[in-house]
Amino acid sequence: MRKYISFALLLLAVSCFTACGKFFVTDSTSNSNNNGGNNNGGGNNNGGGTTTTTPKFAYVANFNNGSGNVSAFTVNATSGALTAVSGSPFPTTHGSDGIAADAAGKFVYVSNQTGGISGFTVNRTTGALTEVSGSPFPAGDTPASITVDPSARFVYALNVGASTISGYSVNSTSGVLTPFTGTISTTSIPAAVRIDPTGRFVYAAVANSGVQVFKVGTDGTLSSVRTVPPAPCGAVIDIVFDANFHFAYTVDGSLAMCAWAVNASTGNLTAIGTTNFITGNTPFTLAINPAGTLLFVVNKDDNNVAPFTLAADGTPTAATPAPVAVGNSPVSAAVDPSGKFLYVVNQADGTVSIMTIGSSGTLTSAGTAVSTAPGPAGIVVTK
Repeated sequence: MRKYISFALLLLAVSCFTACGKFFVTDSTSNSNNNGGNNNGGGNNNGGGTTTTTPKFAYVANFNNGSGNVSAFTVNATSGALTAVSGSPFPTTHGSDGIAADAAGKFVYVSNQTGGISGFTVNRTTGALTEVSGSPFPAGDTPASITVDPSARFVYALNVGASTISGYSVNSTSGVLTPFTGTISTTSIPAAVRIDPTGRFVYAAVANSGVQVFKVGTDGTLSSVRTVPPAPCGAVIDIVFDANFHFAYTVDGSLAMCAWAVNASTGNLTAIGTTNFITGNTPFTLAINPAGTLLFVVNKDDNNVAPFTLAADGTPTAATPAPVAVGNSPVSAAVDPSGKFLYVVNQADGTVSIMTIGSSGTLTSAGTAVSTAPGPAGIVVTK
């Protein structure tokens, strides 16, 4: 999610922070958030569940020199290994960026920077993708991050070029998207969009403005209810939630991550503690395990992942050893539904790193990174 969009748009929004030495932001989901995700409400939200599920397929959105496509893989549930699906990569439109799936793994949606939203049905036996009738569906200027609500009723895409969010209703049989009338504005240039695990709130990471919270109506339309300032971080470029919607975590695109307690009734966020948590250079996106006990921060300019354990009160503590090296320019990550494996997309290498997750958050390479098409930008792992 939100990985391949030009840094220029978001740099423009936070130039004062850069000048003051506080913050550099770039386009971060999954995302996802999906973080999507992941995938996070859909695989790209990276939220997971309170019980684990065997992984089945992994999908990677590739910018592919502007033409766009999706690499599809089957997941070995024992080793975490990825094997390319026959026919992969599957074409999208122009400049694929964000990717998300519904919770059941029936549909995959891809945001294309100059080509709207591509929708696919998933062959649940082979993992092959078939384009949904009417795809690609219209979106605003430069759609990047994308997220699917937990009940697969709605899809939301964040339009970085227009500073808006497009919403869609989902046909549960065909996967066809019907756009809502109009879009809703964000307070500043946004970096990521996520829906919470209950499906009641949508959150937009709006850089130096913090996090904009939207209430989801019964028809899926959004209404802005508040914007939470980023402090004690300097900004917000990605956000992820634990599966029980008790806690949220954000990264600032500079050096730090922040932890938040969630008011599940109002959607409000309250900082846990008065200081941020240093992660590394350019923390770019996050992934959380299904149990909500481990958090992984992708540091783009350090080419590594910093793991954290999460206490019962939501407080993160750096795991040992940390951080762990991955490929060149990691920009997206997803924990599989079983909670055993972490997958990290390395944009400059055109690869996905595969790691096993220890109970204390330790990460161990699970073999050679797997190649994708050029410019991988987002990943989702489905059951």
